[in-house]
Amino acid sequence: KSLINRIDASLELVKNKTLTTNKLQSKIAQAKQKQEQEKQLKSSEVKQEKSKKQQQTPKEL
Repeated sequence: KSLINRIDASLELVKNKTLTTNKLQSKIAQAKQKQEQEKQLKSSEVKQEKSKKQQQTPKEL
């Protein structure tokens, strides 16, 4: 394809809003989402650990 045809095709995608992010932006978004999921998982593990400690403390007394 010629350069003009490729530019026209890309412009049509942008106009139709089918092309919203490039590959780098989508990878960054995926990394942020994965980081957020790991953060939530870790916080839930911490909450579980705290509740276990609270349950053990009265039994020891």
